[in-house]
Amino acid sequence: MQTNDKTTHLKSWLSASFRIVLLITLCCVLYRVQLKWLDFTEIRFVFPAFFLIAILLVPFNLALDWLRFKKSLECAKMAGDYLSNSFFQGLIVSFFTPAILAATVGRMHPLHKEKNASMLFSGFYCGLSQFGITMGFACFGAFFLRDDVPMYTIWCFFGTFVFSVAAMFLSPKYLKKPLRITGETVEITPRRKLSLVGLSLLRYGVFSVQFHVLLQSLGQEFSIHQALVLMISYGLITLTPSILFGKIVVREALAVAVFSAFLYAKEPVFIAAFLTWLFNVIFPLIFATIRLMFTWKSQYS
Repeated sequence: MQTNDKTTHLKSWLSASFRIVLLITLCCVLYRVQLKWLDFTEIRFVFPAFFLIAILLVPFNLALDWLRFKKSLECAKMAGDYLSNSFFQGLIVSFFTPAILAATVGRMHPLHKEKNASMLFSGFYCGLSQFGITMGFACFGAFFLRDDVPMYTIWCFFGTFVFSVAAMFLSPKYLKKPLRITGETVEITPRRKLSLVGLSLLRYGVFSVQFHVLLQSLGQEFSIHQALVLMISYGLITLTPSILFGKIVVREALAVAVFSAFLYAKEPVFIAAFLTWLFNVIFPLIFATIRLMFTWKSQYS
């Protein structure tokens, strides 16, 4: 049994290594493509202190994500080690898998099927709270810039925001069915849902601040208009299906397209979007991989 487990983990790491090589190759190709339509020759990090602030916010973002995950499973009474391992597994799987619930599926464990329904329950509310916050701000930004934003975009943001709020607080019966099947009695109270919304709001604030300080590090002045445009950009990115690697390409392309439509320089926006992705996706991925490597090594040595 132990040999089979080692073989399974070896295959997983070989698959992950192949995809990492694929990612590096993709980044190199993208770099060559970007050189044709973006001019980085004049780009300089004018204020390194702002760049440092963006990096220092990375652990806060990861900690908020962890607290939200932990908060959503308070009633499930799971061991701390199991929770942390599941959390980090979700970070890795969500990076390599183009599924909307990839992080949730990655946190499930075939040997602990009795806990999978709780993980599904947790993933639904954590994801929905972040989705609702993003759509709410996108609606807010689009409304204040309504003279330059198509009306159907505003209605799309508003409709998805209303839907997410309704789904968050109406507790649909179909979500409780898998819990009854497994005999679990997990219930996220309205107060706990508000806590998830609050943590999601803080996360939204963290990666928004990261984007703005990265722009400032490149010499771009902050403005309320810029903040409103970023809200619209995040809304469109959230509504765009993920392909692989945490929406790389999609995130940068949409950010550049939206900001360019409002006459912002393309190059600083592209760099800020890419670095935000690097800090909040790749850095946690590396940390999660190292953390799980040591965990599995201690278990199977």
